[in-house]
Amino acid sequence: MNRKYFAVSDVHGHAALLQEALREAGFDRENENHVFLSCGDLFDRGRENRAVYEFVKSLPRKILLRGNHEDLLEDVLESGRITVDDVYNGLSLTVGEFFGKESIDRSGLVSFQAEVLAELRAFLSEMLDYYETEHFVFTHGWIPTLYDGKDCSLWQDWRVAPYSIWGEARYSEWQAQVRRKLFVPGKTIVCGHRPAAFGAYFDPARDREDSRIFYGEGVAAIDAWTIRSGKINVLVAEEPEPVPQNHSMKLQAAHFDAVKNGGKKIEMRLWDEKRQRLRPGDSITFQNEETGERLLKKILGLYLYDDFEALASDFSPDLLGFPDREINQIVAFMGKLYGERVETKKALAIRFGNE
Repeated sequence: MNRKYFAVSDVHGHAALLQEALREAGFDRENENHVFLSCGDLFDRGRENRAVYEFVKSLPRKILLRGNHEDLLEDVLESGRITVDDVYNGLSLTVGEFFGKESIDRSGLVSFQAEVLAELRAFLSEMLDYYETEHFVFTHGWIPTLYDGKDCSLWQDWRVAPYSIWGEARYSEWQAQVRRKLFVPGKTIVCGHRPAAFGAYFDPARDREDSRIFYGEGVAAIDAWTIRSGKINVLVAEEPEPVPQNHSMKLQAAHFDAVKNGGKKIEMRLWDEKRQRLRPGDSITFQNEETGERLLKKILGLYLYDDFEALASDFSPDLLGFPDREINQIVAFMGKLYGERVETKKALAIRFGNE
């Protein structure tokens, strides 16, 4: 089945402009074939952040990708503190809208309302690093790259690059990667993070203030620099919808319960032939080894590491289902679970969310 994707990026807290741009592009929330897609940075800098959140959350069909400002917001929610850089980036406006201006004291400490905090954390936790269709890869900055001190290249297995590497990729500047010709063969990378106006570097006939979508070799840059242009770009693409597959995995009772209560959001497995068939968007049916109870979860991201020590260092123990364990204890547990096989294959982190 074909879907019509309406992709935006770097909305930055401009709800009225977002809704106006979608209307002009022909988006119809009641049309079952219409899908809203955000390439990240929904919040900060504008003054309608809560309205953006409420509008996007209400949409029945949406794909939300994580931008660097979503990472920054999550850091504030975890640390409970606003820094000078956060004020510069507009995060204080977002936090003030959600929790009240009085929630931030003079030292930058934030007082959170528990219910709102839980809602925002859940909203952010369901976001993807990228979304891929037959002809497009949608992401925020760029897909993961590797710099060896001399040359820059695409990460060899960029679809399963480590979680922290995806975090770095969200800061990548599309114009720099286009100069390096770091493209995905046969596909166009749709991205934001840096203004589409930078397309003037590649097209001498393009005005340097032109904020419309820039279509170049291997790229469609859609960030309209909204805070400056007062506009939001909408890229409309009609594509076959990827067909998700379902996979089954058994869990020990304690880990199954951690998934059920929402604490555990990362499953660790060896990168074997079975796990290599997993794709973001697929679903997993987790089964309790003791009771047979089942839970259905959606795969949000896949992250590959040389070993379980590197994997466990990239996530908090809580997310892995080991809230009271140190990294060495988690590694020892996985070694005991897999035995000698743990030395022969890489380690995979499977990030999952609600179906």
